[in-house]
This record gives sequence, structure tokens and C-alpha cells, in this order.
Amino acid sequence: MLADAVALGEICSNLIDNALKYTAQAGNIHLQLFRQDSPGIRRAEQLLWISDSGPGIPGADLTRIFERHYRGVQAQTEIPGTGLGLAIALALAERMEGYIQAFSPRLDHGGDAASVTPGSTFVLCLPEANPGDQPLPASTE
Repeated sequence: MLADAVALGEICSNLIDNALKYTAQAGNIHLQLFRQDSPGIRRAEQLLWISDSGPGIPGADLTRIFERHYRGVQAQTEIPGTGLGLAIALALAERMEGYIQAFSPRLDHGGDAASVTPGSTFVLCLPEANPGDQPLPASTE
């Protein structure tokens, strides 16, 4: 299956917008794109890591941030939001047979999960298309 370019744009927009909203002006946002081809997976995957140096996400909120309208501790800040962006991004990723994971504190840029810094990392993972894969039908969301 080929990715839905409009859905992929929406996912990236939501994830990058959140990184920008929650990172101070002097902070850092890092994007990494790489291919993962491991023996335990049925086909290669394309991964996009978006890491920020923002305040991070409390553990209690981390388990719920993909729920519609859930903002957790962020609801107490002046940062605007509806709590829908991550839920929509996850639904779109799943429609393309992918997933999104959230980590906080953020993972080190090198991908070493043992080395963390403040902030958050969101990982979008999509299966790599095979020759002959067909595009998804137009999105109705």
C-alpha cells in the first residue's frame, strides 16, 4: 500500500506544530528520517522522529495523549489546543498500517533509548511500500 500524501502531510503538520508550540524560543527541535529493516518485521519501515526540548510530558499524561480531547497538564497552560491533533494523527497513521509512539523525556538524537534529555520524542512509523502497491482510496476524514 502506498501512503496517502494528504494524510501524511496532516500527521507531520500536527506533530511539528506540537513541537513548535511546546518548545521555548531558545529550544531545539530535531527531525530524523530513516529506514528500519529488522529481521523481526515483515517489511522495512520508514521512521520519522520529531524530538523537542520542551517541558516534556508527565508519565500519567503520556499514556493518554492520543485520546480525543485529552490535554492533561497542558490544559492548565496558556498554550492553545483542542486535544484532537494527536488523536487524528494516530488514526491517519493507523489507516496507512503505521503507528505513532511518544516518549518523554525525549530519546537522544542518536536513537539510543538509554540516553535521554528533557523534552519529548514522537516517532511516526510507516511500512515501506512494495512494488505494485496501490494507493489508498481518498480519505473521508
